[in-house]
Amino acid sequence: PQRQIPLLPQPGAPQIALPEANQVRPAESALRIVPAGFRFEGNTVFDSETLVGLLAGRVNQASNLAGLTQAANVVSRYYRARGYLLTEAYIPEQVLQAEGGIVTITVVEARVGKVRVEVDGPAGHGSSSFVRRVANANLVPGTLITEYLLDKPVLLLRDLAGVDASATVQPGELPGQADVLVTIRAQGPELRSVAGFDNSGARAAGALHATGTVQVSNLLERGDVFSLRAQLSDASRSSLYRLGYALPLGTMGTQLNLGAARTDYALGRQFTALGATGKADVISVSLTRPLLRSRENNLYGLLGMEHKKFTDLTATPASESERRISAARFGLLGNFVDDAAGAGGASSYALTAMRGQVRLDAASQGFDQGLGGLRTAGTFSKLNLEFQRAQFFANPFSIHVNVQAQLASKNLASAEKMA
Repeated sequence: PQRQIPLLPQPGAPQIALPEANQVRPAESALRIVPAGFRFEGNTVFDSETLVGLLAGRVNQASNLAGLTQAANVVSRYYRARGYLLTEAYIPEQVLQAEGGIVTITVVEARVGKVRVEVDGPAGHGSSSFVRRVANANLVPGTLITEYLLDKPVLLLRDLAGVDASATVQPGELPGQADVLVTIRAQGPELRSVAGFDNSGARAAGALHATGTVQVSNLLERGDVFSLRAQLSDASRSSLYRLGYALPLGTMGTQLNLGAARTDYALGRQFTALGATGKADVISVSLTRPLLRSRENNLYGLLGMEHKKFTDLTATPASESERRISAARFGLLGNFVDDAAGAGGASSYALTAMRGQVRLDAASQGFDQGLGGLRTAGTFSKLNLEFQRAQFFANPFSIHVNVQAQLASKNLASAEKMA
């Protein structure tokens, strides 16, 4: 089947070391007050009305210093539950009235202070410079610290081939600031290879396959990946060769993907007398960019173009046909994990739209547009949807679901149909 969901980075928790939460402990005090309300200072993320609402049950209720400290902790937990991991609320020094007074609570919304990047490992100067730019572009001093803010640069760095990363958050020099140390382990160029055998092919074109893949990571010291795949079959004239190159662009996770493939086939067995042979050439270029990159949810935008050329020949009777398909596509791709049904699950999805044109040689055009023809030539549009879900239950039970759907403006060429 035509796969619509390319391989994306999987959700996962990055290695982030945070300072120990400074949860203020209630102090013992003989002070007794009945606050008429609460006032907040320092808050910019949530308005005062929202925060006052959290403490509505404490208004006009007898309290002491411990109770006021607990009220401030309620606000701190509210921030942290929404991703503001280091924000703290406390009771500042003030004059408290025994009854009918307004209690002030100060909110310190933590912001990024200094950012340091340390690169370990045998990385070259180019790799070190690139990963530093990625880290610094995504951790800007003065930015509010959230879980997402800390996770994203580490995850983007770990997406780069040959790179691992972690972050440590430390108290900053000024109140309300936190310094971030990003530790990166970057490798130089790395060569990997794998070989395999299978019998998954069509018997007429060669059922037995021998496959070899060579991959070079970090060739330009930018987290790039070059790959070469070759597949030969027991039919002497059937083969597949594929080149791929992925190059990160910029500092926000954008990636350029280049691909070229060549397939040759020759039908044997019961089709030998036909002398049927053919080839397919595919060239593609695309850009992907993370719109959301987090530990539980990823969303990517996709923009690409591809060109396909198919040539089919038969010796008996003598014939030759040629098809060319050029198309542009764009879409959204993503994946996420959750804790549904207790044991959790993982999902991936893709929604892609394509607009393209099919061009046929003169003879094939006549058959295609004639009486009883398939009428695939010309401009076409299609929308593809794919959803995959792995739902886990008590070990070892799980359910795997794959749903595909396609909507097209006309009858599609076989290469564009959902298989």
